Amino acid sequence: MGTADWRQIVLLYDRLLAFQPTGLVRLSRCALVEAEALRTALVEIDALSDELDGYRPFHAARAEVLRLCGNVDGASADLCRAIELSRSVDEQRWLAARRGALF
Repeated sequence: MGTADWRQIVLLYDRLLAFQPTGLVRLSRCALVEAEALRTALVEIDALSDELDGYRPFHAARAEVLRLCGNVDGASADLCRAIELSRSVDEQRWLAARRGALF
């Protein structure tokens, strides 16, 4: 089974909107656009992993994108890494609270 071509699906929703411009069709299209943008962002962030692995904001940003994608376990792991890299107790508490809010 192949991967869905989400850009093509969004274009099909654009065509559907021309014939049936309902709120449900518009909402579905928006959700697809956001999901595609998140997947693209994650691919681009992951491409930086070798270069930025020791950089706390990298892991915090990746955690947020994973959270938005619904990957709670991945977000939690990245927040743990960000906490490990942080030198600030206040920042560690804030990141830990973000992690706790995942569950």
